[in-house]
Amino acid sequence: GASNIDGGYLAGKYLAEQLKGKGKVAIIEGIQGVDNAEGRKNGAKKAFAEYKDIQIVASQSANWKTEEGLNVMTNILQANPDLNGVFCANDMMAFGAIQAIDGVGKSGNIIVTAYDALDQAKVYIKEGKMASTVDQKPDDQGYYGVKYAVDLINKKEVPMEYMVKLENITK
Repeated sequence: GASNIDGGYLAGKYLAEQLKGKGKVAIIEGIQGVDNAEGRKNGAKKAFAEYKDIQIVASQSANWKTEEGLNVMTNILQANPDLNGVFCANDMMAFGAIQAIDGVGKSGNIIVTAYDALDQAKVYIKEGKMASTVDQKPDDQGYYGVKYAVDLINKKEVPMEYMVKLENITK
């Protein structure tokens, strides 16, 4: 598997570094109470807590959906017109957040980090609409799952848990 806490931390840390440790940030969460969503949110919060001048001004669920990401980000921007950055717990919600940011003419002024490394997110990174996205390496997860299953069949010892190394993809 992949550690959602570590992934949220990577994205949150990168966002805080891009803001030079200072500014107002928001978190757009996945489905509240679900392990992967809570892990990603808590990882980002942990990273932000390392910077005394980073203030979390909003944290709200958009249920992994683009349209909800657009609506949530629109509301966050109305309440916090001086927002500096946002961590979205998946790329789909980030796509909605980017639409909201574009809609108020702040493209390039609000730093967006996210999670999943979808192809469109990589395009947005190249275009400067997103700063980063976390790749949880699903291909590696599949590889090690099969490898350890074969090892078990062959009576070899395997780890009880194996977490793949995450990568924060940036420009």
